[in-house]
Amino acid sequence: MPRLVFVRMATGVLLATAAAGVALPGCGKPTARSDGNKDSTAQPPTPSNTPNPTGTPGPRQPSPPTTLSPVEPSASEAQTAFLRDLTSGQADATRLSQWFVRVIGKPLVFPEDKKLGYSPNNATSWLKAVGEGLTFGAELNRQQAGDVVYFRGTVSGPRFGKEPGRTGGYSLRMVREQGTWKVDWLSISSAEMPNRPPATTPAHAAQDFAVTSFVEAVCDLHGMTREQRAPLIAAALTPELRTQWAPPFDQDTKDGYDYNPGKIGLEAVKIGGGTSTFTVTRLGDAPEFHVELTKPAGPKKYRIKLTPETDPLKWLVREISEVVPPKS
Repeated sequence: MPRLVFVRMATGVLLATAAAGVALPGCGKPTARSDGNKDSTAQPPTPSNTPNPTGTPGPRQPSPPTTLSPVEPSASEAQTAFLRDLTSGQADATRLSQWFVRVIGKPLVFPEDKKLGYSPNNATSWLKAVGEGLTFGAELNRQQAGDVVYFRGTVSGPRFGKEPGRTGGYSLRMVREQGTWKVDWLSISSAEMPNRPPATTPAHAAQDFAVTSFVEAVCDLHGMTREQRAPLIAAALTPELRTQWAPPFDQDTKDGYDYNPGKIGLEAVKIGGGTSTFTVTRLGDAPEFHVELTKPAGPKKYRIKLTPETDPLKWLVREISEVVPPKS
């Protein structure tokens, strides 16, 4: 594997880079939602509120913060260390939150996996495959709300094509669990989104991250494979929408899924296939967004509605509707 390069930029440089034109990264009627090389004994802490294998833990933060704050140095250090280890193949399941390890730690093959509700080996394998060959560059946005931090930035690598300067984007959410910063979401995408003003409230920051990272995953072509994107797309949907999109087969349920990964991928392609860039616009103060996708055949427009999960800073997609222009 070629030697990987990790780029870390100071805040001032990042702002200057963004101002200079760094590209931001980045879906119809209503619709519903290999083992790695790491030692399999390396496992994240077992949560105190252990869910069923296909469920999610209860809220991490019962009292939502009322204001955004500067990102703590410890969170910045954890982000830098994770992205560095991701590109070098050293990131493993112990770096993940109780929620996210259940998202990507599938299928459940062994009895111990079924007991835990996730496979540490499969979660580690997902991280290795997603991080291979990437170079992380300019950071475009960072915000902290209580024990949650949202990062977005640029990423490059051979998978994004041979054109000079061709890049993609990444979305990274980290949460503080048991006094340590853990990765609660990671997506890589070749679909890019122009810069937009940062959110001004914790709720808006959480909603903006939820819709943007979802659209990125649905519209991605080169950043991740369809198999790698499937658990992210499923996790971004409400259980009802997930079942409508991709009801599970019996084998899926045995493997720990409450959806069919193949169907999830196909539904995503119907919406986001062929997208190169996209825009996201909030519709008033409600958790609703107008999304426009740029495709070879012309733009496609959608309305996405969100709903809060049990965690006050986690929002899920509950409805996607294509906006059809009126007939002239």
